[in-house]
Amino acid sequence: MRHPLLLPGLLIPLGIVLNPWLNPQPIPLILAIGVCGLLAWLGGSWSAAGAACLLLGLLRASLWVPGPTLHSPGISAHGVVTQASSHRATLELRTINGAPALGPLALHTSTALPVGAQVAVFGPIGPSQSVTLPGSPSPQYTAQVSGRNSVLKVQSWVPFTLGRPRINGDFEHTENPGLLRALSSGLRDDIPQADQDTLTHTGTRHLLAISGLHIGLLAAGATWLLRILSAPLLLIRHPQLGRLLRWIPAVGGMTAALLFAYSVGSPISAQRAAAMVCGGLLGNASGRGMQPWNLLGGAAAGLCLVDPGSPVELSFQLSFGAVAGLLTVTPRLERYLPPDLNLALAWAARSLFASVGATIGTLPAVALHFQEISLLSPLANLVAVPLMGAVAVPCALLGSKGWILPLALADGSISLSLQWLRWLESAPSWTLVHPALGMAGAALLMCSVLLIRWPGTAGSSALLIFGLHGRPLQTQVDFLAIGQGDGALIQLPDGRTILVDAGPPGAQPLFWLRRQGITHIDEVVISHPHPDHYGGVLPILEALSVGAVRVPRGPVEGEKDYARIWSLAQSKGVPILTGQDPVLDPQRLQIHHPEPSFLAQFKDDPNEISLVLELRDGGHRVLFTGDVEDAGEHALRALNLGPIDILKVAHHGSHTSSDPRLMAQWQPRLAVISCGVDNRFRHPRPQTLWTHRAWPVLRTDQDGTVQLSLGPELRVRTWKGTWSAWQELPAELPQRLD
Repeated sequence: MRHPLLLPGLLIPLGIVLNPWLNPQPIPLILAIGVCGLLAWLGGSWSAAGAACLLLGLLRASLWVPGPTLHSPGISAHGVVTQASSHRATLELRTINGAPALGPLALHTSTALPVGAQVAVFGPIGPSQSVTLPGSPSPQYTAQVSGRNSVLKVQSWVPFTLGRPRINGDFEHTENPGLLRALSSGLRDDIPQADQDTLTHTGTRHLLAISGLHIGLLAAGATWLLRILSAPLLLIRHPQLGRLLRWIPAVGGMTAALLFAYSVGSPISAQRAAAMVCGGLLGNASGRGMQPWNLLGGAAAGLCLVDPGSPVELSFQLSFGAVAGLLTVTPRLERYLPPDLNLALAWAARSLFASVGATIGTLPAVALHFQEISLLSPLANLVAVPLMGAVAVPCALLGSKGWILPLALADGSISLSLQWLRWLESAPSWTLVHPALGMAGAALLMCSVLLIRWPGTAGSSALLIFGLHGRPLQTQVDFLAIGQGDGALIQLPDGRTILVDAGPPGAQPLFWLRRQGITHIDEVVISHPHPDHYGGVLPILEALSVGAVRVPRGPVEGEKDYARIWSLAQSKGVPILTGQDPVLDPQRLQIHHPEPSFLAQFKDDPNEISLVLELRDGGHRVLFTGDVEDAGEHALRALNLGPIDILKVAHHGSHTSSDPRLMAQWQPRLAVISCGVDNRFRHPRPQTLWTHRAWPVLRTDQDGTVQLSLGPELRVRTWKGTWSAWQELPAELPQRLD
């Protein structure tokens, strides 16, 4: 086998990510590894060796000590910070409230904690989120693999010991202090949001990661310096001296790489780069040479054995994906270069191809987590990588030690890069594409990248991605698990779509719509002007085509975010409708509330004027009630709507809604409550659940996204955010609904 270390590099991470489903016992795994290892050693069987690697990944995950699952309004935890970014960190526990504890704990912080420091943190704690939207990375699964079963929101912290010494410098007198600090130390807290957006939109944000670019440059500099310093020793004639002289620069380069990775907090990208640099230097010094696939596979296997939670980290996926793209895609592109191409054009072309290869390698993770790629990214990197990577990084490192001239050179190269990137950022909108894939699609796309040497197999994997979703053949309603808020999508058989609310602020509803292949919403209904209902509308209105926006009333003083939606809709020429305007499909849709007189009386009470929408199809009636409370429910009771089939319970199950007299009139066959996990309002309230005790109740905080198919037979499914397929409700429930 040409690249033997690639086998463990692929199969050990695979074994780790499979462990939560298989959940094997360690003793049988150890015996099986022994048998497979013996077969591989005696018979030279690569299949037996691969099986041993897969089982080793399962075993490593089985021996992982997970953190505790806790829920408390406030605790103190003591431990060592092992990973940290601007707002997230991992604490390896020592004690909780003074009692011994083991395992990792996820932290949400307002500032970056020092990696390696022993700290005590204080704040509320709860279990990791258990539900998410279909196709999204599952927080529950991620917690199972990483062992971080609980999340503590840090309100205060106290250091017991200092963390690792970080590279730091005085950049305040420069034009780009935040970017200089990020390039030299990996700390990104001070980067202006405008600069972050520019880097993101042009596909150059990777330059901020401490990775092979930084560590490779530093190791190369140390190796080159030691090679020069040791050159006089060549004058001494000794048979062993030549071998020693190969090792001195290699050891120096490895030392520089490891110390730098340690000083910047050892993020996964730095660990990968340091491992590959050290492996390459060892190979050169020993005369075995550098084999990139072996270096990549060995780095992945080693990193996963040390930290079995790393395969589910975004930085792992981006870092290893980028190198895999460079090793698979870039060489295939370089084959088309004419052999007589002049050096300048050849360098530019190879740089462009390297950027394309890295972009394709990271595409699975980008399509899953970010859904945005600039078609101009290769051009952006063609200029930004030399300026910010080859010039700004080493000069910023020297500048952090007080060297004025390198610091000025680093600052100037960053300014030139930003000017170039901002010019590209102003390009037409079509240069930004939005690949959107779920977990299965991202996995298939990654297989396509790795199998690109066999185009037929890679193409088959890629084609499978496009068959993962399609337009429903009958009316479908999805009640979205988007936290403490409301959001539902109605898809009609003719392809028209109506979005009823979009949850709290964030892009998750937009990402979910893209994963469904939906690029146009015929009508967005904002039931009432509260951010837990309209928060996700702004990203949708900015990114997708929208036919109309329906609201109960216009914005009033103090409703700034709601007014932004109103202004954006007007600027894009999107009609703004009210409850009195005609509905999209009168045969299926009807608005019951609020009447004009009620709206005039209660216009200052957003909950009471919630738009109440009814959907009729397949002989079934679905009622969307927003957050109506006492007065609104009294008005609805006077309409005598009669029995309905599915009720979206008003106000997330609050005690101010679900009047028992109204419920007795409606008698829903199924109630759906949209609320967040462990929300601070304690929704749904016990008295509300008691009111709905006579019929089945589904909750998005416990059951996940709820999907209704309104055909001749009502089909009800739920999706809780795992790799498993949609779950049909128990057999007795559909019988009660028919």
